[in-house]
Amino acid sequence: MQIKYILFFLVVCFIFLTGCGEETEMPEPTIKEGNIQGKVIDSDTNAPIESASVTINNQTVITDKDGNYIIAGIQFSDKLEVSVTAEDYKDYAGNISLQQGLLIHNVSLVPAKSEKAKVLEVLEGLSADIASLDPDRIPAIQARLSKDYVASDDEATAFGVFVGVIPPDYKGTPEAIEKIIEKSDKLEFTFAEPDVKLDGNTASVDIIFNVYVETKPRPEIPANKMEMSIRGNMGLRKEGNDWKLIVWQLIPPFLVFKQEPL
Repeated sequence: MQIKYILFFLVVCFIFLTGCGEETEMPEPTIKEGNIQGKVIDSDTNAPIESASVTINNQTVITDKDGNYIIAGIQFSDKLEVSVTAEDYKDYAGNISLQQGLLIHNVSLVPAKSEKAKVLEVLEGLSADIASLDPDRIPAIQARLSKDYVASDDEATAFGVFVGVIPPDYKGTPEAIEKIIEKSDKLEFTFAEPDVKLDGNTASVDIIFNVYVETKPRPEIPANKMEMSIRGNMGLRKEGNDWKLIVWQLIPPFLVFKQEPL
């Protein structure tokens, strides 16, 4: 009899515990975290860079003697800002998406005194001058372009010319920039994640082209904001001691394109 009671008690406990498990099922946590690791190298030699500073999501670490870094406990996000700095190298800035437990993100830094750095300085100066919305900077913008400069004739680049963010050619640059200044209240214009390839006195730069613009209201068109992000390629040529832009191309598909009223 005692064995029967024990068996009965165990069956009741099993049923009770099973029922409780169904009623008290815990929800999955909404916050997920992962680790990001990688290597920082010299873009010219592929040698590891020791003591580079890597910052992601306000967490900073220093690379070891092999150029390696790891940052743990980063919350999942579609857009994490990454910055990397090292002595004698151009600063790096980019964005990454983390939706997994471990992400590998390697970074190549450009030596500050290299020809690649001079190419990047042209693009950085171009973006800063355009984003200033200062008509006095138009001659400086045009001076960064070769007299042979022309925007590519493919459909994606033609769209960039149409919306007023890419000059059509050298002669048309002042008019194009004047229209941008006339229409815009605010403009953020940046190049991200450049990959510079040199071939003698020419350079090809694969890059991400980011634009955010807020337009002024006009009688026929209300104010709106536009955000555009797309991969592109920029060709430059060394003329004397200066690098000049000779071609600008957008490469579809768009990573981001949004336009809506303010």
